[in-house]
Amino acid sequence: LAHQVGNSDAAAELLERVITIGPPDATALANLAEVQRTRGKLDAGLDLCRRAIAIDPRLPSAHANYAVLLQRTGRLEESLAEAGKVIELTPGEGNGYHLAGIALSEARRTEEALPYLLKGAELAPQDGMILSTLGVFDDRRGRLIEAVATHQKAAALAPRNAAVLRNCGGTLALLERHR
Repeated sequence: LAHQVGNSDAAAELLERVITIGPPDATALANLAEVQRTRGKLDAGLDLCRRAIAIDPRLPSAHANYAVLLQRTGRLEESLAEAGKVIELTPGEGNGYHLAGIALSEARRTEEALPYLLKGAELAPQDGMILSTLGVFDDRRGRLIEAVATHQKAAALAPRNAAVLRNCGGTLALLERHR
């Protein structure tokens, strides 16, 4: 999609046309929800996810986008429930476990979060974002040396992912302050 290369306006316009012209399409709604999230339109994204889930309650991307949007709006228990639905729909993939780990970590339930994050990394060892989240988790636990190593692996896997690079930079700044 165009939003993945930085053109969220073009992506939104295209997806809105698809939704307007054709029959209700859960995937298009879920994709537009993701675009709206990147544009900061969280309420619109939440509504689009609800519509997508109503059309196709078994669409993992709709539940995943909904989990992210709920987490971004501070609704962590609801986000955790949606992450659970992603795990239920795609038990062999790391994304749902990653989302659950993030929700638990944001709720400061770190001991509960760790097994989810580790399972996500086990199922998706080439996913730099999951590794980056583990690095942030190590940051929060004061394990800065381990965090740097984890972030370096994450950055090698996802060298163009701004969030991964930002997380790595944050850890390096923390390490520098503790010298």
